[in-house]
Amino acid sequence: MRASGFFFSCASIATCVAMATMSAACSEGREMLRPFDTGVGTEDTGTTQEDVTSDLVRMEDAMMTGMDASDDRSTPPPTDTGVLTDRVDPPRDVPSGPVDVTVIVMGAPMNAPDRFTGAEVPSIAAPEIVYPATGTVIPPNLRGLEYHLRGPSGVELYELGFVGTNGRVRVYAPCGTPVGGGCVIPINDEAMGGIARAAGGGELRVTVRSRTSAGVGRTTSATLGVSSTDIRGGVYYWTVEALTNSIQRFEWGIGMSRSEAFVTGNAFACVGCHSLSRNGARVAVGVGIPGPASTSTYDAASRMTLGAAYPANFMTFSPDNVRLLTSNGASLTLRTPMAGVEIPGLPSDRNGTHPDWSPDGRFVVYSRPSATVPIPGTPGHNPPANLNIMAWNPGTTSFGNPTTILTSMGENNYYPHFAADSDWVIFNRSTGGSSSAPDARLWAMRTSVRGEPPVEFVTANGTGNLTNSWPRWAPFRDNYDGGPIYWFTFSSHRDYGLRLNNSSAMSPTAQLWMAAFRIQRGEMRMDPSTPPFWLPFQSVRASNHIAQWTEQVQRRSCTMDMDCPMGERCVPLISAGGNRCVGGM
Repeated sequence: MRASGFFFSCASIATCVAMATMSAACSEGREMLRPFDTGVGTEDTGTTQEDVTSDLVRMEDAMMTGMDASDDRSTPPPTDTGVLTDRVDPPRDVPSGPVDVTVIVMGAPMNAPDRFTGAEVPSIAAPEIVYPATGTVIPPNLRGLEYHLRGPSGVELYELGFVGTNGRVRVYAPCGTPVGGGCVIPINDEAMGGIARAAGGGELRVTVRSRTSAGVGRTTSATLGVSSTDIRGGVYYWTVEALTNSIQRFEWGIGMSRSEAFVTGNAFACVGCHSLSRNGARVAVGVGIPGPASTSTYDAASRMTLGAAYPANFMTFSPDNVRLLTSNGASLTLRTPMAGVEIPGLPSDRNGTHPDWSPDGRFVVYSRPSATVPIPGTPGHNPPANLNIMAWNPGTTSFGNPTTILTSMGENNYYPHFAADSDWVIFNRSTGGSSSAPDARLWAMRTSVRGEPPVEFVTANGTGNLTNSWPRWAPFRDNYDGGPIYWFTFSSHRDYGLRLNNSSAMSPTAQLWMAAFRIQRGEMRMDPSTPPFWLPFQSVRASNHIAQWTEQVQRRSCTMDMDCPMGERCVPLISAGGNRCVGGM
């Protein structure tokens, strides 16, 4: 962030909006957030004395326990029909058995399959698959997947074939309105269901043929993988479009086709950095210039703030939601998560940023830059920076002294995040500053194997300076092709097929991408990543960053739409009975 006259950017990671106003307006503007944050709770007195620390923790813990008990935490995980089932149900595995599905997309003739009979004409060029890249792996409940195709000249109709262990799916579609000099073919829910079933948790052979007035053209081949189990959980991310900014959220598995606004900022109160508790009950959101930002903790179900604001740029909740570890970009502070009151429990060496608390509660990993003085308005830090961990001692309710697990050789190591096993840590590495570094790339390492070098995500990183930033694991493990995988997301300035040409743009638009991490390949020191796919719930016109995951999206129980926060509606539960608020439908 740079100030120039009266213009400045008040976001937590990259440029949010430029406006002619005084910088104080941004830091003082938290009351201007939508939707109507009227639930401000206990006022922060700034008390930090150790003799009241235990009382503060116990009080907040009791308040959280009471809220969690009444916020319908047994609400079900949704299905792709938009009707909810019990959260205690296991995630859906892809149905087994043979499948043979033909899907004719609107605009294609009903006799489309008959138009691809006969021999191919060698003089008709094969289509180019621009997106997705061959070898991409997706979850079976991904909605909004598209195939972006280019050529041949005069194409009238496409045939996309998907052949896997359990059968085949054929999709017939016209080009429709050209996009970016090519054609975009949607994979609808019917086709996606067949594709997931045909894959059988493994790889499909994909063929694409075209039909022109001269006949059937040559075939293009590729592969597509589909994992075994529906992905679950929720994603909260920061988005900026024109003069608007917000924290958006998307809940997997309930038939949502788009994200919904969780907290909306404006030109005078710009939201940015945010963090979630593992169970999704609490969300910390920073507002204004990150020098440090004015941060508040929200109850996710009601979207109400739970206490006074506290200064923080980066935050992580303990797994039990009893403590919050924050950083102003240079040093760490342990706090109560609602009032944000500072409490003891850190070692004397508190220098560090980008903390993340492991799911099992035993460790915190963070970046330890050499520079120890935060620069107001600058959320990032320059190299060199190590990765450190601290062990949490529940008996003494304090952290032990930090240990360096990755020593910098001059580069910047930052944005670390624990996987569900509390062992693998994904992180960024660059030669420059941590805020939107053009050469940022994705790496991972195991914290349990000291001295083991990190492994680079060569395939997911791609080539060139793509600003691959803010990597985050999804909270659950999946399986693909007989082996375990983790999903991970990140923001990037790469092209999105035919729809977004970032490579030639003066101001690239950051988008959210997702890929699979093949655990066994990582353990063997091989490239563990697959080609990433674009997340369809985001806007291609907006700049999207910081996709933070949670195990589930916590929402209110309800009897009618008026019981729900703005933008949500009341939806009946199937097996649990009752109703639950849902957004983005």
